Amino acid sequence: MDVKSQIKALSVGPHIVVGTPGKVLYHMQNTKAFLYTNIRCLVMDEADKLLGDDFAGQVDRIVESLQ
Repeated sequence: MDVKSQIKALSVGPHIVVGTPGKVLYHMQNTKAFLYTNIRCLVMDEADKLLGDDFAGQVDRIVESLQ
């Protein structure tokens, strides 16, 4: 999905979002219509790599923002 389509989909206030940590963090930081406080379930793609060096910092920032 291109970024414009993602922004449009996120602006309607979804309860479930599925994405890689990098993409989720991008939208949390850059998409004003993405009200992540309404998210009830967040599924992160690339689960096999979530705790690796590539995604660890991103996952930490996402978790901190959701608390």
